Amino acid sequence: MDVKILDEKNGKLVLKIEGIEPAFANVIRRTIMSDIPVMAVDFIDMEKNNSAFFDEALAHRIAMIPLKFPNTYNLREECSCDGKGCSNCEVVLVIDKKGPCVVKAGDLKTIDELVTPADPEIPITYLDEKQSLKLEATAILGFGTNHSKWQAAVVGYRMAPVIKVDADKVKNKKATADSCPKKVYDSGLKIVNKDACNLCMRCVEISQDGIKVSANPSSYIFTIESVCGLDNKTLINRGLDRIQEKAELFLKVAGKDL
Repeated sequence: MDVKILDEKNGKLVLKIEGIEPAFANVIRRTIMSDIPVMAVDFIDMEKNNSAFFDEALAHRIAMIPLKFPNTYNLREECSCDGKGCSNCEVVLVIDKKGPCVVKAGDLKTIDELVTPADPEIPITYLDEKQSLKLEATAILGFGTNHSKWQAAVVGYRMAPVIKVDADKVKNKKATADSCPKKVYDSGLKIVNKDACNLCMRCVEISQDGIKVSANPSSYIFTIESVCGLDNKTLINRGLDRIQEKAELFLKVAGKDL
């Protein structure tokens, strides 16, 4: 398996992975999206809320705020407290605000300075005169397979293109090049941006057999965008570690049954 980073900007990471099967490409996608432990608010004790939002609506908004967190917390079910809740598996965040103001994610305060909202400017609600919001929220680790608030990233992939050009068979090279929405070719039909091809086949139609495009079933281009407090590269590393852990567990269990 060979991994190459193609682009990294605007919070997105585009990489190319070669030498894998379609099933494994899907395993990578699903693991990074939903099988990496992510911290999110799971319980809220609403002490006072006379804003325009119902308690349930506010609780949902707060739970969906992505949190940055250190790699020191345990899953509650794997913690030494036997799931009762302790400082090793949960963190408490509080809000105590009075209007008029806009309550934002950055208003969530906790004693653990390493647990903070990924974007402090996310709005939660507006408080008018004589309105106030006071609550205590408990955040724990969880998986996206259980709830979208624990989803780590948005991940998509496509097969990498295989492009063959016979420029002598193309009557109008410039028109054919201009027909490509991804600007894969220059005006002389030289391939200048192969991995940008999304297999739309527009150039194949216009070139009249001068260009042949197909998909490589063992090479995939992934686009990863984190929606949690972890960066994209950390998600990839943890995702691959997670796949290895599950594979080793499977072999261990299968070995006992053989």
